[in-house]
Amino acid sequence: MKLTPLVRLVRPPFVLSFKPKIFGLAILLAAGSDFALAEECYKLVHGKGNPICRKLGENLNRFCDQPPMRRELAIHPDFAKDFAFPKWEDLDPQANIELVAEAHRSWAVVAHDCKAKCDTGERERQWQLVRAQFLEAARRGCLRFSRARVDINHDGKKELVFRLVGNCPSQNTNDAVLSYSDGLSRLMVLDEITEKFDRGFAFERSWLLSDVILHQGRASITKYESVQDTWRVMKSASSQGIPIVIFPDPVCEYRILKGSASFDFPEAR
Repeated sequence: MKLTPLVRLVRPPFVLSFKPKIFGLAILLAAGSDFALAEECYKLVHGKGNPICRKLGENLNRFCDQPPMRRELAIHPDFAKDFAFPKWEDLDPQANIELVAEAHRSWAVVAHDCKAKCDTGERERQWQLVRAQFLEAARRGCLRFSRARVDINHDGKKELVFRLVGNCPSQNTNDAVLSYSDGLSRLMVLDEITEKFDRGFAFERSWLLSDVILHQGRASITKYESVQDTWRVMKSASSQGIPIVIFPDPVCEYRILKGSASFDFPEAR
């Protein structure tokens, strides 16, 4: 019996490796654009089982053709039905200097055994250290002070939340606006009865780069963490009060996969 040469029975290697890839790509394309070779520049590393985390990650990855977001997040038009930002009302920083001063006092770091007059004096001392820088930043117009009504702790009532944003370009550590040149973005909640900022919230929830994002109207606090180069969506406080926990776990966390963790200073939103 005459045998057929072996070469006729074996497909060329490139055919075997190439066709399944084409077939697999056709399946992905047929399944929809959400699965088709989507670029990933923000990797979801915590909260993978949370559909809101996944949805926000999809939103972030629509901005892969732009510089990495390390100052503020953005919402792509395709996700405007899911996410939004509060409607911040801008205030004149200089005309509201006492409110700004109280905000600084509220987030001042004071020793645990410093009570009463010691506590008051230390908070005032820390504010006076940056008062001149605040006035210079306000004069330069690179400081934004705003407020919005937001149900920040999900108790069914909207609190009066303030936001202080500094984006003054600074060239050296002796700059007159150094305290407002590092992408400062802090949140404060005002107790409208005492007209004081909630110090528990300021200590625990008002990080240097914090903001508020709304998912279908429900508020969450976001935070950029420069050491890990990640964005975090933090757990909201309960309606029974804001617990003092130094390092609360995030609900979602996204690692930035491109560029280095150096700040630029875009216009405040």
